[in-house]
Amino acid sequence: MVDISRAYQALADAGISYGPSFQCVRDLYRLEWNKSIQITQSGGKTETSLAVDTMENGIREAIASVLGVVQKWSAHKAYAGGRLVIVTEKATLDTDPDLVAAAVWGFVRSAQAEFSGGRIVLVDLDRSTESEAALTFTLASKEDVFAIRKGTPLIPRLSKVAISSNQVLISPETSASASTLDVSGTVLITGGTGGLGALLSRHIARAYGAKSLLLITAKSAHLSAP
Repeated sequence: MVDISRAYQALADAGISYGPSFQCVRDLYRLEWNKSIQITQSGGKTETSLAVDTMENGIREAIASVLGVVQKWSAHKAYAGGRLVIVTEKATLDTDPDLVAAAVWGFVRSAQAEFSGGRIVLVDLDRSTESEAALTFTLASKEDVFAIRKGTPLIPRLSKVAISSNQVLISPETSASASTLDVSGTVLITGGTGGLGALLSRHIARAYGAKSLLLITAKSAHLSAP
């Protein structure tokens, strides 16, 4: 994981400047952990849930174990209306994270995308008694990702990166002129028929002046010009 502010500072220290037409920086975001809304113990309904602690095994064994729990839970009719609560410790927000817990955290974040309605809840604790005590009433929230630190629930949110004038690095014109991308012929973009392909195609055409682009895909689909 890269700290975007440190990355900007490193490039600025290297003497990279910017031009007056720079526009891209306004679309940069970073992940921040904010205090969640206050939750009371009586504020939520009781739901069926399971808890999985991180294990003192290797990363592969830990992920395989959690995968097995997720598969059994999703196939069991008794849990059809409930949530699966997976609890890790020091998986995120720590300068010295538990690497096994961090791997489980990343795996579960991917698994959450497969289940709608917040059916899988992921919580990371800091091994404090206050956070353990806050776990029960935190689950009354509709959020599906938490980090609890010293009893305070935190939720992840994207926020715009605040960049001062001396941190703005490089203009589109400078970027295009310094690039080694050869647009004199046809630019081939593989897997380019989706949304990202369309965005990339427009960028190459506008910023680099490409006149001929070829977008290919492994799937047959109805295509429209990007």
